[in-house]
Amino acid sequence: MSLAATLLLSATSALQTVDYAAVLETFQQQQDVPGIAAAVVVGDRAVFVGGTGLSSLETRGPVTADTVFYLGSVSKVLTALLVLGMAEDGLMALDEDLEFRAGGGSSIAPAEILSHTSGLPREGPFGYWFTADFPQWPALIEFAGNTPLDFEPGSRTAYSNVGYAVLGGIAARRLNLSFDAAIRQRLLEPLNMRHTGSIGPAPEVARGYTPPGRLLPSAERPFAGVGARAGDRYVREYHDARAMAPAFGMYSSAADMAKLLSFIVSTADSPAPSETERKKLYVAQASGRGLGMQPDSFDGRPIARHSGWFAAHRSHMLVDPRPAIGIVVLTNGDNARPARIAEALLELARSEQPTSGSP
Repeated sequence: MSLAATLLLSATSALQTVDYAAVLETFQQQQDVPGIAAAVVVGDRAVFVGGTGLSSLETRGPVTADTVFYLGSVSKVLTALLVLGMAEDGLMALDEDLEFRAGGGSSIAPAEILSHTSGLPREGPFGYWFTADFPQWPALIEFAGNTPLDFEPGSRTAYSNVGYAVLGGIAARRLNLSFDAAIRQRLLEPLNMRHTGSIGPAPEVARGYTPPGRLLPSAERPFAGVGARAGDRYVREYHDARAMAPAFGMYSSAADMAKLLSFIVSTADSPAPSETERKKLYVAQASGRGLGMQPDSFDGRPIARHSGWFAAHRSHMLVDPRPAIGIVVLTNGDNARPARIAEALLELARSEQPTSGSP
């Protein structure tokens, strides 16, 4: 166990259980971020769901379990679950040649997009963070269909936002639905995730804040959407991600993400995808990646993770398959380091588990 976790455990040793809220308070002060929300799940049980700090520096509203944050690229985990469920129900095969053809006529399979081995470029020629010009579906599919691949599908691994956006759009059109309607029908409603969606701006969302040092990636090309000053920070305005929503444009709350994490690490087979198919999300495939998350290790044990960033909101998700622990951290500060917070929460959750049993 790391020194940070040992100190945090010592600080809460008088309690019968680990004080996860105290952990969030410690990191909120250490990282100097406005607010943090988190969920810690063990099996099908949420052992902690809550928040600390402020959702708005102007109104002084507190962060709670129901405060909404933008997920950034953690959205890809939800998109992957949508596709895995459709594959299990026979609506899409993971190894099929999609009707979409990339530049040069190359065929791409859903599994190659999910594992970032498709060869599609990371981004398109859109303004994104600098002009707030996020593409609609026709522009996105036209770009992807007329741009040469960076490499032959399946031959390499390279992260692609474009790939996930294209796959999410194709999956939705297989269902004759918008992406937002598809993800709601197939995943959010069955899991009763009422504060999650993909069409922004999200209702009652925490305000995102950018410290001055991140205002200008370069003097020639500043970020779009930098708003009024709030103390020593700047409000970061939201921009609709449009067709890029399956890649990084969704929003949720810690309470909703606890439901999602319980589903990911549980043994339940309903709704689709089943437990067997869900494991593909975080178990390394031939490419070394999972079909939605990045396999990794922490303190010598296998985990999987995914980070996210959007509109000054930073997030991180961790899954520890044994003993079935899931963690998500949501923040509204550009300077936050949610991966470190998630790792500390994982250490504490592991400390509460029996030392005997399955490895």
